[in-house]
Amino acid sequence: MKKVALYISVGILFLMMLQSCQMEYDAFGYPDQRIMHGDSMIWKEAGYDDSHWPYYIDSTAEGIYWVRFDFELPEDLPHYEYPAIKIVSIGSYDAYWDGTYIGKSGQIATETQEEEIGPYWSFFVLDKEVAQPGRHVLSLRSHISDKNLFQHAYFVMDDVYSLTRTPLQITKYMFLIGGGILIAAFYFFMLFITQRKDYASLLLSIICLVILTIFFLEYVKLFYAYPYPFQRARLHWIGYLHLFLTYAVPYTFTLLFDFPFKKYLFLVLAIVVIWLENKYHFSFDYIAKQHNMIMWIFSILIVLYAVYKRQKTALVILSGCILALIVLKTSKYVKIPYVSAYDVGLFMSFIVLILSILVALTIIRRHERKAFEASLVLSERLKTELLKKNIKPHFIMNTLTSLIDWVEDSPKDGVKFIHALAAEFEVLNEMADLSLVPIEQEIKLCKSHLEVMAFRKEIDYDLKVYDIDYNEFIPPAIFHTVIENGITHGLPLDNRKIDFSIRFERTHESKRYSIHCGSKIRQISGAYEQVREGTGNKYIKSRLQESFPDRWAFTSNAVEDGWLTQIEIKEA
Repeated sequence: MKKVALYISVGILFLMMLQSCQMEYDAFGYPDQRIMHGDSMIWKEAGYDDSHWPYYIDSTAEGIYWVRFDFELPEDLPHYEYPAIKIVSIGSYDAYWDGTYIGKSGQIATETQEEEIGPYWSFFVLDKEVAQPGRHVLSLRSHISDKNLFQHAYFVMDDVYSLTRTPLQITKYMFLIGGGILIAAFYFFMLFITQRKDYASLLLSIICLVILTIFFLEYVKLFYAYPYPFQRARLHWIGYLHLFLTYAVPYTFTLLFDFPFKKYLFLVLAIVVIWLENKYHFSFDYIAKQHNMIMWIFSILIVLYAVYKRQKTALVILSGCILALIVLKTSKYVKIPYVSAYDVGLFMSFIVLILSILVALTIIRRHERKAFEASLVLSERLKTELLKKNIKPHFIMNTLTSLIDWVEDSPKDGVKFIHALAAEFEVLNEMADLSLVPIEQEIKLCKSHLEVMAFRKEIDYDLKVYDIDYNEFIPPAIFHTVIENGITHGLPLDNRKIDFSIRFERTHESKRYSIHCGSKIRQISGAYEQVREGTGNKYIKSRLQESFPDRWAFTSNAVEDGWLTQIEIKEA
């Protein structure tokens, strides 16, 4: 319930932020146009009848074309102290208001001069007398230098100060949000740096940077009058980035929740995307919206599967996805000047999604911290148990009894026994408080222990090592514990000998230690004895978890010629 309350609060907060972006503005916009190829100065006049002109033509043909906006300024038009219009157009043009020249954008090509490319938008200040309520005509004599571009034009009328300042105010709010996304990108990248195998964090960092890039490309038009050919490239780049998000966001969830049906899911996703691209290739805004909707649908399907499998934090992410969709769908009811409410809602929905992932990661990190703290406590307890096991009265009494016999029968061998016992306790005491010890010190402990046990049990114990990298470190006394288990659960061969071997193997992804005990295995009713997990194995697992959290594997089982224990540690 606390998580639900948190997300409801976040949703209300973002709706309030959207509401705070609303500004009082009295802009008059008129997007409808008529267009005609050719060139005649009569077409600039307000009284010219353009009813036979089409609303759209193929603007990729060579030559001049005219665009006319025939509109009615309402009687309740606000009082503009300094009326002005902002013309947004692909193409260089000369502008006429009711047949009167008011300015130009760029320079239309002539027989002797190439076109001077104009900006995507320009401001033109009007006299109060010509901007009165009633019928007016805005005419553009235009030309496009690049025939791969499609004609596009509209205008907005407002007071000049509002017309120039309001877009900058909108940009201020949006880039404030973008700063939060940049911080999230940095945070996810730091998570990847500390855990190199955490590719979900790397992908989340890239996703945040992609969202930030879309931010910039969407709102650069509000504060920078870039050359009009860049508009087409801008729309293409926005489309490519939305397409990337269509794949990247669902794929991130497959990594977070270990989704098993990746191939089938992305095959269906690819089919849907290819169909959309073929049908609506040049409908930039529409196809971007469809890509986003597909992204949300597939993402929610993956998260629902994780909820069904009761995976950690799946409900948190699902709540975030649902709230993000609510923010996206309700944003259209918010009035924001000069920008698309859908775009604002889209970015807000991504913020909600990123927040939900951050909350989920915080919960995961809290569980990991608690598990780590518990492993430390367990490790300390088992370490104490292990020391007690090696110095408990039963062990000491048996060892001292054997020592007395050896001293009486063979004083020289008795002295060796004493030195071996002292060496084992000395090494064990040195490493007891360390989290990692050199392999060489661990092997020294094992050899000392085998020497002591050889005197005690009068069995020949032999230890061989193969391909050991003495630069490696491992948790203390884990080989020692494995060998102690082999002595306890193994029976000597007919020649009263037990052979031990430690073998090291390295791959690109992990390193493996194989400890083999060559002995007879105790049998019960013809089956190998199933050794229950005692203090020794618990100690080994605890130490591995402490030093290599969730990057280790431990197996110990009977084989034909004895007992084989394997410890595998994955590279970080």
